[in-house]
Amino acid sequence: MDFQKVFDDHIQKFNDRVMPNRKLSRGILNSEGFAFCSISDHYGVDLIIESGVCNGGSTTILCKYFNDIPIVSIDSELKTEAVVRTSIFHNVTLINGDSHEMIPQILDAFKDSTIAVLIDGPKSINAITLGKKCFDHSHVKVIGIHDLFKSLYGKIKQDRVMFDKLDIPNRFITDNPEFVSTFKYLDGDDTGGYHPKYFTKEIGGYGPTIGFMLK
Repeated sequence: MDFQKVFDDHIQKFNDRVMPNRKLSRGILNSEGFAFCSISDHYGVDLIIESGVCNGGSTTILCKYFNDIPIVSIDSELKTEAVVRTSIFHNVTLINGDSHEMIPQILDAFKDSTIAVLIDGPKSINAITLGKKCFDHSHVKVIGIHDLFKSLYGKIKQDRVMFDKLDIPNRFITDNPEFVSTFKYLDGDDTGGYHPKYFTKEIGGYGPTIGFMLK
């Protein structure tokens, strides 16, 4: 896949529908949200499942960009802040529940849909395991897994090692240097991308990072 073309084809739509967008203290970077939106849009998805809502930052980006398709967001402990923040959107359904139980039910119920899944909980290797199970369904075209940054304060993370070794030819990761160079402006003055938690000069990295499995 020509990822640069995919991003170039969707950046105007993202700017028109989502930006400006204030990043919450916890949540995805705008550039990461852009990557998920543009890749999912490229695949023509008509249903988005989000696992892990936290304060509703990523949910807000999804609702603003995909304002004409349903979004189902699941969290085992929905926060009032997330419920209030997303209450202005007509196309999102918030579910208080276990993603391991709820997502298979949703995938079975919407077999005729083209689906993208964003996993921001569970975390680490459990997230990759859930992503692979979802990816086994033919109608799931996009899996995005958040918090796959390369290293934690300079120590290589095993979930990232596992992701990089997946036998899935069509993958993308948002700390890709070309992507960061081109689209980090979406994050404005937010210095989170180069926070030492995620970045070292020796290892590189940028932000919490979304890794994609793609059909």
